[in-house]
Amino acid sequence: MSDIRKITRDWSEILISSLVIVFIVKTFFFTTYLVPTSSMYPIVCPGEKIIVNKMKKDVKRGDVVAFYNPLQKKQRLLKRLIGLPGDRLEIKDHSLYVNGKLQKGYEKLEFLKIDPDDLSYKYCLSIPDNNYYFIGDNVQNSRDSRYWGFVNKNDIIGKAVLIYWPIIKMRKINGWK
Repeated sequence: MSDIRKITRDWSEILISSLVIVFIVKTFFFTTYLVPTSSMYPIVCPGEKIIVNKMKKDVKRGDVVAFYNPLQKKQRLLKRLIGLPGDRLEIKDHSLYVNGKLQKGYEKLEFLKIDPDDLSYKYCLSIPDNNYYFIGDNVQNSRDSRYWGFVNKNDIIGKAVLIYWPIIKMRKINGWK
């Protein structure tokens, strides 16, 4: 009978230790998400699962970033970082310019922001300190900073680093080259 108790105790210690390690890793270092929409297609497809590095908060333009929706703080979103604090964004001939430089892949933009007061379109804006501007790669099918404005740096969860599901489509998520 003592052998069964020893085996049970050993397995219980292993199980509890494993759960504590998983909890610590998911809480402080990495987290996972199921991508529900096509806003980041073709880089990330609906139904794919990603890993986000929560330690990677020093994001740069072009990174794919997870953050909390500015309008619904419990909702997590995944978009590409387009504008950094202090940047000036402008739409000219349906193309996006950041600090006067054309951003390829964003040639079909209609506006940068809808003004909630009069529902007019904004074609030029500057990003305030501690805020960021995000757009989904599937420009025509993405609700992003054009609709809900800037994202405060405190709402950034981390940088998306890997698509791990489905396994046959496992790949690293890269920023712009």
